[in-house]
Amino acid sequence: MKKILLTILFTLVLGAGAYSSEDLNFICQEQRSNGTLHPTKYFYEFKKNKLYIDGINYKLNIKPKINETSILFNYKDNYIYDVSINKKTGTMVEKIYDGLNDPNPGLVYNKCEIF
Repeated sequence: MKKILLTILFTLVLGAGAYSSEDLNFICQEQRSNGTLHPTKYFYEFKKNKLYIDGINYKLNIKPKINETSILFNYKDNYIYDVSINKKTGTMVEKIYDGLNDPNPGLVYNKCEIF
C-alpha cells in the first residue's frame, strides 16, 4: 500500500512540473537560412500563464508546458503559432498555420536568450 501511495505522490509531483505558471522572459531573433540573425529582436514574456510579445497580449490556445529542457506553447493572432524552444540551445521553432486545416505550416527558426 505504501508503494502505491508513494508512486501516486511521485507522479503528482513530477506531473506538476509539466505545466508551469512561472514567469519567464526571453528575447528572440529570426535566424536566416544563411545562419545570420535578423536585427529585429522580439521580447517574449509569460506572466501568470499569459503570453506577451513586445508588450502585446496574445491568446494562448493551451496552457504552456515548461520544463527543464523545453518550452512549448501555442498562440493565435491572424495565424496559429505552434512554438517549441530548446532551453539548452536557445533554438525556437515556430510552425505557422494559415488556418486549422493548413497541411503545410511555414517554419521559422529563431535564436533566443532566456532569462
